[in-house]
Amino acid sequence: MKILRKILIINLLLLISFSTFAQLEKVQAAFIYNFTKYLEWPAEYSSGDFVIGVINSPEMLSKLNAMVAAGKLVGTQKIIIKSYSSINEVSNCHLVYLPSNLSGKLAELISIIKGKSTIIVTSGNGLAQIGSDFNFIILGDKQNFEINKTNIKSKNIVLSSKLEQLAVKVY
Repeated sequence: MKILRKILIINLLLLISFSTFAQLEKVQAAFIYNFTKYLEWPAEYSSGDFVIGVINSPEMLSKLNAMVAAGKLVGTQKIIIKSYSSINEVSNCHLVYLPSNLSGKLAELISIIKGKSTIIVTSGNGLAQIGSDFNFIILGDKQNFEINKTNIKSKNIVLSSKLEQLAVKVY
């Protein structure tokens, strides 16, 4: 009976943590969409579809697809969410999301998109300092983000001062 009780408690805790994780992904998806409103890409990126890439994260893919299903735009560009199963598949994105379980591959992603105006969004401690453009962090019990302003500027992308003011840290 004690074993059954422990199993039930563990299952309940897992269910709560999965629910919290799903909520976190929903908030992060909203942040990602809103980042696009405060960035200005070079002219050659302003025609065709606006592409957001998601690397091996079905949860984020689902949340972003749900968010843009209502026909949301970036300027006049239709938003397309592309799923990539590996970093090596990434190409021609305006913005790409690298999930926390792949944060060790950040340097490889940076190398792949070198010379492109592609924003990298990550989730993990210290990632904005080592090459991510936007990095999700939790402070207290709230979702926040860091910005690597130097990286963004080097990609010929203009960052709104309004977005910069909302960031927890700017590098």
